[in-house]
Amino acid sequence: MAARTALRFAAAAALVLVAWFAGLGVLARWAEPTREVLVLVEPGGAAALLSRAPVLAIDAPAGWLRVRGESPGFVAELYASGARLVLPAAGSGCRTPPPGRSRGGA
Repeated sequence: MAARTALRFAAAAALVLVAWFAGLGVLARWAEPTREVLVLVEPGGAAALLSRAPVLAIDAPAGWLRVRGESPGFVAELYASGARLVLPAAGSGCRTPPPGRSRGGA
């Protein structure tokens, strides 16, 4: 009985995660809520994607790109250029310092 409960919980958690990321992907595609997004790209596909879409690269952690759109509709162009998934990037994150500050601190 405990195994069945654990399996049901795991399935529900997986469904919630899939729904969450799908919702964020749809939001990014049609509403473009932020100018900065995270883009999942194929290995070696970042250069081609950046050359075709109107974006500026901000950061490139393994398998992802953080980019800033330069024109409306940039998310659709990212998908047309080969992006697997585009998600809104909230805030400046821990990798990119706020405007006017360096990574070294004050």
